[in-house]
Amino acid sequence: MDSFSNLENKVAKFVNAASAEGRSKSIKRTGKYCNCDPLAIASALSKDRVMGNVEAKYCTVELNGHMTRSQVIVDWLNQADVAPNVKIVTDFNMEAFKEMYSRMMRWEIA
Repeated sequence: MDSFSNLENKVAKFVNAASAEGRSKSIKRTGKYCNCDPLAIASALSKDRVMGNVEAKYCTVELNGHMTRSQVIVDWLNQADVAPNVKIVTDFNMEAFKEMYSRMMRWEIA
């Protein structure tokens, strides 16, 4: 989504400023950047259009671990014998997402 980084409207400036630090750290650490927040928002706004595969899984957050504090633990193999408590999107319609993101980034507000 870096193709919008040089837009000069208020929305693009806000989004780029809000994600600048995370983008910089991620690129420095991994060589790439993926912000999942826009995908989550697009899914909430237009789930039938954006969301592909969705899996119901059991998740918990490790709060007491020394190496994993606040890590989300997903029971991908259904071994906990506990009812699913979250829905995880594992596939997106990226073309629909890109179109929505492009419209948002080009939106002019007063």
